[in-house]
Amino acid sequence: MAARAGVSKSTVSNVVRGVPSVSPLLRVKVERAIAELGYTPSAIARSLVARRTRTLGVTIPSFEPFYADVLHGAEGRAVKDGYHLLIGSTEIDDHAPDALLQRRVDGFLVCGVLAENVVELLVRYGPVVLIDPILPVGRFASVGVDGFLGAQLAVRHLVALGHTRIAAVIESEVPEERTARIEGFRTALAEAGLPHDSRLELRDAPGLDRRGPGARTAVVRELLQLDPRPTAVVAGDDLGAIGLIDAFEARGIDVPRDLSVVGFDDIPFARVGRIGLTTVRQPSLQIGELGTDLLIKQLEGRDTRPIDSVQRLVEPELVIRGTTGPPPR
Repeated sequence: MAARAGVSKSTVSNVVRGVPSVSPLLRVKVERAIAELGYTPSAIARSLVARRTRTLGVTIPSFEPFYADVLHGAEGRAVKDGYHLLIGSTEIDDHAPDALLQRRVDGFLVCGVLAENVVELLVRYGPVVLIDPILPVGRFASVGVDGFLGAQLAVRHLVALGHTRIAAVIESEVPEERTARIEGFRTALAEAGLPHDSRLELRDAPGLDRRGPGARTAVVRELLQLDPRPTAVVAGDDLGAIGLIDAFEARGIDVPRDLSVVGFDDIPFARVGRIGLTTVRQPSLQIGELGTDLLIKQLEGRDTRPIDSVQRLVEPELVIRGTTGPPPR
């Protein structure tokens, strides 16, 4: 390569690595030689020299729509600075974090559920940013949605429609997130001058959203046994909301004529005309972009704040569709 271009080996190396001090004339000579020889730089060799792989490890709990969108946003941001993602699903492989470590990624995006001791292990090998975190965020950098505000938006919408008996059916593998949403739910009720009724706060069972229309029969039965029964329900996520709608309609309850339902996430299924779910949109693409941006800036020294001092809460947005309306008369 150097002989073909008529330059030194160090000049070839500098051009391949993008060193800006190479003169335009020498750069043209090397680039011409690269084109003539069909040379492709070895990413492995460059990583050994630079001691960096320009690869970010990402752990996700599943490939559900929310995390798929997060990955989309993360990859879009990563490639702008020449990084690539290496993804491991803990739903498929319990040892995904170990596999990422073995591949010498430069830093880690940890999405959703991952044991605290595993996150602490990852921190030793590179910066870690939590996405939609389950851990106390004071110890780690994190990017997530403001669940408190999201629940407020849902309740305020229902109150504006005239509802006074509103239930919350919320479950989460993240205790802090469930607490934030319940507090937002209660705060919005208090703002409207509505009394707190603990019977209207039910826990959904995690994972039931993938078990078919009958999965929420017990929750629906409990709600319908209340006197007076609720006229609206705020669900913890869109899949849960869709499951509730199926279970209500199986009992002859029409949504939204007899009862309104609000979800949380705005997954693609929520936008299908047959469902037309009113929901609180999590800006999942933006969350993925922000988390990756934070991680890259830490890796490259462009953000010198302590990594555990950075927490970002992204504002959600209410999307009104066809599953909410005035309470029945």
